[in-house]
Amino acid sequence: MNLKRSGLLLLVFGILSFQLSGCATRLGVVVPGPQIITTNQGVKITLNNFSKEESEMVIKALDCVPKRVQESVVKINAGCKELSFYVPAHYEWHGVICLSEGILTSYDAVSEYLWHESGHAYTERLGGFFIKRWENIAGKVYRAYAPKSFPSEGVLTSHGARDSGEDIATWAEEVYKCYNDRFNHLGGCFASEPRYIAKLNLLLSYGFITKDQYEKAKNKIS
Repeated sequence: MNLKRSGLLLLVFGILSFQLSGCATRLGVVVPGPQIITTNQGVKITLNNFSKEESEMVIKALDCVPKRVQESVVKINAGCKELSFYVPAHYEWHGVICLSEGILTSYDAVSEYLWHESGHAYTERLGGFFIKRWENIAGKVYRAYAPKSFPSEGVLTSHGARDSGEDIATWAEEVYKCYNDRFNHLGGCFASEPRYIAKLNLLLSYGFITKDQYEKAKNKIS
């Protein structure tokens, strides 16, 4: 790699790090402290340190998930100091989601991270019996380091291969992405591996996804 190209890559990486670490320019005027928003499905959620424009993005993103999934999200914090370029969003349990300031400039980023983290929130609300059913379908596939290519063995991404919680949230996120015509990993799944359809069926039966979302995702699995 020549010095000119190397310097350009370092500059791009530095800009991305600057943005996602929370130093990016925010959209609109940030309202300090908590505010209550109501989604178009009638669910009230507390937002902390969001501007009006950012709040509208959150509502738009959450209205892409079923009402019962929305109801598992209690509070969303913006600009959490513990987040970084490598971890721009985080679920803190008890329905609390944290987002870095950097991703709040992009609806695509806001929506996809919220879809994933709301999957964690709803999983927590469903509890151990649902998780046990998921793990019975998955089998012994989870590992901290996953060198395989994905999708594989019913798991969609290397992030989902970490544990059952990440697998569930990743599946929910990927189905929402599929339904909204975003790039997703469902197209790489083969129906000959029964765990893909079994997991999709379980998401539907527990209200993670709607029937329309289910049908569109199922049609992607060849």
